[in-house]
Amino acid sequence: MHIFLLFPPSYPNSPTTMLHHLLSSCVSQLTWWQCTLSVCNPSCHLQSLLDSYLDIWIDTSTPWGVGLFVAGCWATWHLTPGWASKSRDIGCAEAIGVKLATLWLTQCGFHDTCFKVHCDNTLVIASFWKGHSRNPACNESLCHTSSLLAASNILLDPMYVQSLSNKAWGVVGAHSLRLLPHVVLPKELFPLLEEY
Repeated sequence: MHIFLLFPPSYPNSPTTMLHHLLSSCVSQLTWWQCTLSVCNPSCHLQSLLDSYLDIWIDTSTPWGVGLFVAGCWATWHLTPGWASKSRDIGCAEAIGVKLATLWLTQCGFHDTCFKVHCDNTLVIASFWKGHSRNPACNESLCHTSSLLAASNILLDPMYVQSLSNKAWGVVGAHSLRLLPHVVLPKELFPLLEEY
């Protein structure tokens, strides 16, 4: 994508038109806004959403990966070698955990509902409520999550829990308790995660 900037004739040492390249993160944001704003007749209900307590927990650890625990069932993904590139850090991995929970909820067909999600990372919770982070990779994950939530009119209510109390920490259980349906990963997560 190219963008042209027009400078006034008085701008020193510059032609009237210059070609500049946008960062891929900026192009991603513009694409997201284009898709979001192109929805015909968008609407938003002002009614409070029904609260649903599914007992959702997420946790991330660099040695073992991302865990999702829902109502006694579990799913775990390993972080692939090299996942921590392009400004990705543990906060970004925690944001991916929130995205995985959102993917599961939307793929199950939930809508018009508010869900509590337990997490032990205060920065991710704060970024979620603010709608942005200082980390570009975390912002990208937050944008995707927001799109999924908006499309199904779902609200997440992230709640802080201490790490030692997090039910998703290192979660691996009996095969019969695997979380169903399996989360279908979007293509942007293929290079980062491997299902346990």
